[in-house]
Amino acid sequence: MFILLDSLKKWRTALVHEEARHRLLASQCGDQHFAELEKLRAENAGRLLQIDQNFSQMEDLSEKIMDKEAEFSHLETQFKELEVQLEAARKEVASQRVFSTSRPC
Repeated sequence: MFILLDSLKKWRTALVHEEARHRLLASQCGDQHFAELEKLRAENAGRLLQIDQNFSQMEDLSEKIMDKEAEFSHLETQFKELEVQLEAARKEVASQRVFSTSRPC
């Protein structure tokens, strides 16, 4: 997921740089490059919107994953506490068995 986020960032940066390059050419060379810039801007607008939506979805997914990791960590801690309680109960039962078998009736 983080690799995908990184590639989306790189792609978005490349689109912005391409638009900046065309803007520079338009300012230097005139109407032909200005028309190309407008065409590129129209094409990139949809792509940039899709990238932004993908970022938003990835951030939401990342937040959900972090929430689940926190929940898992909490459950893991509870499980360890239960293991400690179970071991203490086993020791208590074992000591009571020893005590009850060592006393004469």
